[in-house]
Amino acid sequence: MGVHDGPEYAMSPQLSDSDVIMRCPGNQYEGSMSADAAGIVSCLVAFNRLTWSTRDERLCDLFYGLRDWAIQHPECREILRAID
Repeated sequence: MGVHDGPEYAMSPQLSDSDVIMRCPGNQYEGSMSADAAGIVSCLVAFNRLTWSTRDERLCDLFYGLRDWAIQHPECREILRAID
C-alpha cells in the first residue's frame, strides 16, 4: 500500500495503470475506478464502519474530511456512488 497524495490518513494500493473493479454489496455498487479512487473508497468505508461501531467523533471527522477532499477528485462521481 502506498500513501495517498491527499490527506495523510488515506491510502491507495500501488498498482499499474489498470482500473480496479470495486463491489460494495451493502449498496449494490459495482464499477471500476483507479487504484487511487479505490483506496479513497476503502478508507471511507472503513472510517464509516468504525465510526458507527465506536461512536468516536475523531473517526467521524476523518470520514468527513476525506469525503470533502474526495469531492475534488477527478473520479468523485464513482467514489460517491460507491459509498452511497
